[in-house]
Amino acid sequence: MKDPPKKKTVALELVTKLQQQVGEMPPYEPTHVSKQKAIAMMAPAIAAMRAKKYPWKAIAARLTENGVEVSVAALRTYLRRIPAAVHDKKRNKTSR
Repeated sequence: MKDPPKKKTVALELVTKLQQQVGEMPPYEPTHVSKQKAIAMMAPAIAAMRAKKYPWKAIAARLTENGVEVSVAALRTYLRRIPAAVHDKKRNKTSR
């Protein structure tokens, strides 16, 4: 037997109910971010470590030990991908 054909319309009552539900929902708060985003969020702390003369290898090892597995090359690539305006702002803070 074939399945009955799909409805091509939606009841207005359902639309109204869904609009109300969506309006009552709290803002979405992600529980995970990409590795790129995580590195971007930690960029000021990474810059502070570099200002204290920590080598890239030590920084990458610290991140890896704490759950953000990253090589030196990948870490530096992630940092280069941060938009210039954000990156320059972070650089200026650490160079003072």
